[in-house]
Amino acid sequence: MPRPQVQESNRRRIAKACLHCQSAKLKCDGKSPCNTCARRQQAESCAYSDRVRSYGHRRQRAQKAAPGANSDETDGIIEIAVPKLPQSLYDTRGNVVYLGDCSALSFLQNIQELIERAAQPSNTAIQTREFEELPPDPDDRSLSSTGSIEDLTDLIKTFFTVTSGLLDIIDPAATEILLYHWIHGTLSTHRGSEAVLYLILAYASQARASNTNSMEKRRAHSFYHHGRHIALLHLTDDPSLETVQAFILISLYMLAGSRRNGAFLNLGIAISAAKALGLHRVETNRSFPVGEARLRERIWATLRYHDLFFCAMMGRTSATITTDCTVSSTQPPSAPDPSVLATQETPMLYSAHAFSFMERTVNEIYTKRTVSMGILKDLAQELREAIKSIPQVLAIPIPTAHVQGTVPPQEHPVLLRNANVLCSYHFAMMLLTRPFVVASLRARLGSQSAPSTAIGVPSDSQSDAVYDELATNALSCIHAAIETIRILHALLNAGALYSNMPLTVAWTFVSSLTICSAYFGQLGASDSNEHAIAQAREILEHFALSSPQARRYRGILGTLSDAAMRGRTRQPSDVERGENSAEMGDMSLLDSWNMSNFDMGQFPLDLGNAGSIWDLNWVGSLM
Repeated sequence: MPRPQVQESNRRRIAKACLHCQSAKLKCDGKSPCNTCARRQQAESCAYSDRVRSYGHRRQRAQKAAPGANSDETDGIIEIAVPKLPQSLYDTRGNVVYLGDCSALSFLQNIQELIERAAQPSNTAIQTREFEELPPDPDDRSLSSTGSIEDLTDLIKTFFTVTSGLLDIIDPAATEILLYHWIHGTLSTHRGSEAVLYLILAYASQARASNTNSMEKRRAHSFYHHGRHIALLHLTDDPSLETVQAFILISLYMLAGSRRNGAFLNLGIAISAAKALGLHRVETNRSFPVGEARLRERIWATLRYHDLFFCAMMGRTSATITTDCTVSSTQPPSAPDPSVLATQETPMLYSAHAFSFMERTVNEIYTKRTVSMGILKDLAQELREAIKSIPQVLAIPIPTAHVQGTVPPQEHPVLLRNANVLCSYHFAMMLLTRPFVVASLRARLGSQSAPSTAIGVPSDSQSDAVYDELATNALSCIHAAIETIRILHALLNAGALYSNMPLTVAWTFVSSLTICSAYFGQLGASDSNEHAIAQAREILEHFALSSPQARRYRGILGTLSDAAMRGRTRQPSDVERGENSAEMGDMSLLDSWNMSNFDMGQFPLDLGNAGSIWDLNWVGSLM
């Protein structure tokens, strides 16, 4: 028999039921403890959630409220739309190749569409629809030319020089001990250490190898295949720290060989092994001796760094962002001891700290359809403060006295260490502020294709304030890209760059894409953009001798920059912006940048017609 209807005036509704009554779908009186829990003798476990419920009639009232009723309530609701992008293209065999939501080629395709929309398609066609499949590496497993003891020791030093600020999975002293025992045949029967040593030597040989040095390439392949063979046979049945170390190195070697999917697969193996060992849990790490516990935390920080690198630059899903991780992002020391900076740990802490902003950017911005401008602005300000807090010993200017010469080899580790740390921060800034660049570009080019879904139409004063925020943060992105190219080009002139450095190649390409888009849209100073594009070409030309990916990036950059140069229209105000942009030597100057230097007519941002959401249909790519 159905229950009798209760009149609305007699109906009683509590604000919130306890957790037990919610899960069991029982009637709750809202008391603490409630009558149901007291009757079931569970008064101690009677608890209420802190989340405030939003009932249907409350949501309806909020939607019916007038947008201009209270200006304070409309502050911070100006949002930017971040729609999804094409996630695949075809290789030379006609097979579909997955790119992900954020990849270089996906971003490039959208830039191409933007250029073609404003120029003649026949003059700006860029062949990026096909993805060239690379030939397999030669399977050379002979170790007939491993080199002398001095040469192998030099390879160890090369490894720690190249990876300073990017990798911290083993101490240099421990590696030298492994090398000593391996040379004298006294290495323990455990094959894991041998695999790690082989892969360290392989990565260092790969960094030094070029097309003109065939012996170094053969030696790199030989070391790699031996280390990978041992890792697959002896380190997968019972995971250990050597399992994590070996598969991180395999991933980086494959990345330098332009094997992105294989690199991501092996990084996933390393992350899975780390989770199986509990490296992501503080309480597990504390049960080990202090030295080993610290090593476990350092390895996990390295995994998070490279996992976010794949996530942000190659459109892959993060595997380290888990709900059960209790290892928080490590804050770098505010005033580190210069002697400590000689180790791998402290520079890696700063790089990981930079990528922690990237993690927040991915989670709070690029995984959503729309994002509040207030969130973007706050994150950008936090990142600026973090950049300012970098110690002077890491933020020393790249030497310019050796423009036409080389610096002593003993200075290369310091230069590369500082460059890796600074470029990590600059890339995080580019990633975070790219939505502002895209919004400014669309406003500058007068695109009418963006759908408008106004939450509230701002007033003229609000429009000016919003425009200032857009332009200022767009300049932050452009400046970060130019600064990245400047640092890497200075290293190139100083002779500090090796032949194959995959992260450096990726940073160069993503920076050049940002600069090309700004150059075409007449954002920033055209002279600075042109100079940075020319420098990026020289950097990619250097790496193209060894890296297949750099060769492809070099061709794409040349075609894209030429198309942007033909498609854009130089205006007199462009020169004025070039003169004013000289004040942007330091990132900190962006906070006090005078927006009156910009001609508002050159950036027709019609907030009244477009509402408060701008369609960024090519910003979903993070690289």
